[in-house]
Amino acid sequence: MKSRFNLMEFTEKVCSFAPRLGENEQITAQFIIKTLNENGVKYYSQQFKATIPIWEKAELFADKQRIECKNTSMVSGKIHGKENIISSFTPIDEAKTRYNINFSPFADVICTADFYQHPSVAVKSSDLPVILKAKKVHGETKVRRYTYSSQNILVGNKKSPEFLVFAHYDCIGNDGAVDNASGVATAMFAIVNHPELLESTLFIFSGCEEIAYDKYSINGIGFRKFEQMFSALLKKAKRIYVLDGVGNGGPSFTQDSALLKITFQARMLSSVCKKVFLMQGDAGKIMDVYHSDRDTISQLREEYLKESSNLLFRDIEACS
Repeated sequence: MKSRFNLMEFTEKVCSFAPRLGENEQITAQFIIKTLNENGVKYYSQQFKATIPIWEKAELFADKQRIECKNTSMVSGKIHGKENIISSFTPIDEAKTRYNINFSPFADVICTADFYQHPSVAVKSSDLPVILKAKKVHGETKVRRYTYSSQNILVGNKKSPEFLVFAHYDCIGNDGAVDNASGVATAMFAIVNHPELLESTLFIFSGCEEIAYDKYSINGIGFRKFEQMFSALLKKAKRIYVLDGVGNGGPSFTQDSALLKITFQARMLSSVCKKVFLMQGDAGKIMDVYHSDRDTISQLREEYLKESSNLLFRDIEACS
């Protein structure tokens, strides 16, 4: 029987649940499960608790002018001054920093690329001159913790897979299309159209990848929950694929260590990194929309999503 799975309808539906955090992440998980059931695909749900920030307030003023901003803080607090203006992609010593105002050096968007253990907000780079010229800059963030039940949805060979395929389904941003409805759609398309892959492959739709209160890292708790229960599978697998940021250009694999650290935050990454392959589309375009309101469904093309799924299928076939 021919599958009724429609790639773009599925992708658009995943995007419609954004921001896919907390309750919206749970809704997304149920939609993924519904799609699997409709296509006769069995799955296993690995449930776990996660605690995330709920951003209730973010404001910034340059003199009396309100500056458009978004909360990038894990805590509530005040911003007093303009001394700590940083790139959203630059590591800082948080122990020595009381607050920050951050911006993207890649595009004039409000980019929530990183989150901090002190009051912080993201602004557009075009607003920096106003902030820098102001005599008085002040702001405030309000954040509360929210605990919910997240899950990793496992599809395929759970006992002795040769290949592992990860795609996180939560998101920060507008539609979360490139990051990472695209990866979820690519994996689902492969599952539905190549069910034979499930004999040798375990697909993991990972929850709570983007952000959580966790002592190890604020990102990737879903990966580490999988790692806690299935570390043997990570060690024994021939290849581990991470689908994150596809569909906006022709797909390719990379093993760039810096990219692997931010897209596959497993504790044992250093011991398995030689067999971890990140699939992405146009990497340059990703930075233009990353964690911003520009990351919409309009960034994706059906042909690129299909190319991504076919590349995954061909690579697994070649390595089998």
